[in-house]
Amino acid sequence: MILFNYAQSVQPPKATTPETKFITEEQFYRLFHIFKNTDYFIPVLLAGTTGMREGEICGLQDYNIHLDRNEIYVKDNLVYIEKKWTLDSTKTHRSTRPVYIFPDVSRILKQYLIQRKEQQLKYGPQYIDSGFFCRRPDGRFINPVTLGKRFTIIARKYNYHISFHGLRHTHVTILFNKGKDLKTVADKLGHSTTKITTDTYIHSSIESQKRLLGDIKLPGLGTF
Repeated sequence: MILFNYAQSVQPPKATTPETKFITEEQFYRLFHIFKNTDYFIPVLLAGTTGMREGEICGLQDYNIHLDRNEIYVKDNLVYIEKKWTLDSTKTHRSTRPVYIFPDVSRILKQYLIQRKEQQLKYGPQYIDSGFFCRRPDGRFINPVTLGKRFTIIARKYNYHISFHGLRHTHVTILFNKGKDLKTVADKLGHSTTKITTDTYIHSSIESQKRLLGDIKLPGLGTF
């Protein structure tokens, strides 16, 4: 005879919210403002508006940024090799590429450079001029592992279940929903073929369905 049901004392595992691959344009804007007062504000901005990878963003040097012509030149990844962070060439020759940035993004990046100078004056001799574009207030670089982890923690605090890499998916999906041509999007991402872009990053959404199908008439159906 069973006197006690041991299963009653066992706590069932908590249901986890599945991670989404991308968010809408409006959700990205809200997420962007959430990160405004963090060290990760600029990386989030660049990922969501250019589709660059975290290693590419963290690997940007000041000389890669050309705000006068709204361009970023992607050349290196920041990677962890032999127990230290180092710059390594991007994945393929197509990954080494110029990336256009929106004028509104250039405006924010110019403000960021002014803020960086103010922080350098504040820290004085303790400031570390790392040479990287994305920096902490004391000048140190931001590594992609820490960036990814901190992004996830902060995003989930505000109920965004998306990885940092999901911002790359988000950027591509937004461009596709706006009707931008696939070849340009693939070049922007550094893909060797458009097939990689469509198979990996382009996700069907109700917006894209409306754009594609909304003007189609079916007169043969008649009326009910």
